[in-house]
Amino acid sequence: MLIDKLKTLNKPKIDVIKDGSDNTIKEFWEHFVEPCLPKKDVVIGIYHMLLKYINDPDAVFVIRNYNNTEKGKKNYISLRRGFFTQTNEYSYFFTDNFFAAYFYKLALDEYVPDYHEFKEAMISREFPARFGPCDSKYEKVKAAYSIDGKKGKNPGFADSGYKISHIIDSGMDYLINGKSMNESEWCKLYGITRGEYEDYLPRSDKYGSFYSRVIVNAPKQAIDVLKAHFLRLACPLNYILTPKSGKNRCHTFAPDIKVKNNDVGEMLELQQYAQEQFRKRYGSEYDDYLSKLMLSTQTKIANPGDKYIGISYGMNVKKVSSSTKPAKSKEKSKRRIVFELFNEYIKRYNINSFAEIDSEFPQMTSLVSNIKDSSRFFNDIIKLENGDLIRISNQIADTASFNKNRKYSNIVKKMESKGITI
Repeated sequence: MLIDKLKTLNKPKIDVIKDGSDNTIKEFWEHFVEPCLPKKDVVIGIYHMLLKYINDPDAVFVIRNYNNTEKGKKNYISLRRGFFTQTNEYSYFFTDNFFAAYFYKLALDEYVPDYHEFKEAMISREFPARFGPCDSKYEKVKAAYSIDGKKGKNPGFADSGYKISHIIDSGMDYLINGKSMNESEWCKLYGITRGEYEDYLPRSDKYGSFYSRVIVNAPKQAIDVLKAHFLRLACPLNYILTPKSGKNRCHTFAPDIKVKNNDVGEMLELQQYAQEQFRKRYGSEYDDYLSKLMLSTQTKIANPGDKYIGISYGMNVKKVSSSTKPAKSKEKSKRRIVFELFNEYIKRYNINSFAEIDSEFPQMTSLVSNIKDSSRFFNDIIKLENGDLIRISNQIADTASFNKNRKYSNIVKKMESKGITI
């Protein structure tokens, strides 16, 4: 049963993060992210189960909010994790990002919850809001949904060096009434407040005693954003594993790479690349999923997989110094390409003098020339059998010159016609 599975969710143990390094987001995806993805049919199975659940009139929703103390206050009485609210239209409880960990571990364990078991666990308050140990004495008293890990074990992602990173931010960019709103804004719009500690009163039902607050005349329109938020927060179609961030983070970047919170999971390029890869992996199911998230217009980034990040990861990763920075891949210059083409051409066709080159490539001596003295040049000199010295001009890289670029293009095409390419 699902409730039994949750109580042993720490087993089997998640493998510890392996050491590695990658230059680009594409390499990082192939070497780190993709191997950690759950099986496709399992993820789709959980998505379909959640989709059916959020459309059930008896569904209890989850809101990732009020999991920090109020601004300017250090009293933990303002925390609301696991606190339950019942209205005339819907019910919900507050939580934090720990809630998502349950679903990803279920997916990795190839466990698709039975719909009726999941619904019953949510309604009966047997499905936990989070796992400990960061719970306050005030929350312990009034949290209707477990926050201490007793009903749902810590899956162990952080202990093994991982962070669960959302692809679509669960707290930003909701399209409501033609406007893009964040979670705080739509909570204010629909009257979903923290509430006073005293608002949560003791009650009981067939499942037992609990604390909750009751709100009458709740706006019915909020149901759409509650559904979208639930799918963003809980569905495995919306997250990947990345190296752990924070105080004991398990990854770092090359010195000149600036990333929000020094967390690769926060990179917009990685998030967009993940969407591209998920479209390939899940097809129309992923587009269907995105259509239910109330997304506002998103910025498009060209070729996100090519983004250089110079990332290193592992349980004992250290800050990368400039001396250990992975080298960026560099394209060959036009001059170098022409040099290699002519070098190969001279060898293959037994060219012995510059006159032979000038005859085959007329009117190109401004780019490919015969010099008398090589002492002031250190490289890119080709010495022919008769003593001629061939040098490729620096001006070949002058992209502002149409004529020179035309000559460069002509050289490349001419070489290709002779079967010589680089």
